[in-house]
Amino acid sequence: MTRCGIDRRAVSLIELMIVMSTASMIFLLTVGWIHKSMTISSLMQTHQRNHVQLQRIARNLRADAAIALDIQQNGQEVTIQLSDRSIVQYVIEEHELRRRVTGVADSVGNESSNLLYERFHLSSLSRARWVTDERSESVALVVNRAASETTLQSAGAPQAQSMHMPVELYVVLSPWLHSTTSIAASGTEAER
Repeated sequence: MTRCGIDRRAVSLIELMIVMSTASMIFLLTVGWIHKSMTISSLMQTHQRNHVQLQRIARNLRADAAIALDIQQNGQEVTIQLSDRSIVQYVIEEHELRRRVTGVADSVGNESSNLLYERFHLSSLSRARWVTDERSESVALVVNRAASETTLQSAGAPQAQSMHMPVELYVVLSPWLHSTTSIAASGTEAER
């Protein structure tokens, strides 16, 4: 625009306000998306850590059951007598599973009172319990993942603690299967 023959290069106040409001809207949307993506990333990392813990629990339980001579359950505690004369105890407390190994034999075979102690932290929304099946003579560790409180509230569920989602971990401990096969083998020897 020229006014009185002077070439003026400027923007009006309205143009400036439109540009600033558009820039602020883009900035606010970007900040919201970044915050949401960081929240989801943090949640996924927490789920990954919980998944790794459950894998470690399952691996240890299977390894202990493979060489177990006897398994006994007493409430929230399971005691496993291993073939190397060591004793493994698994105890469930709140959102934690503790594994304690006592009487570990060293590399020479001398028994010592070494103590191995591990803690497996479960998700705060998970519930672990031991389930005994008398028919198959086995003990199973079952870890259920609870629905989040916000999901329960949005669904209108009054009892937040009673609703649980599918099982995250189900490990069956059954050393009696090994002893059953050895009894069957000794029975065939007796028939000869």
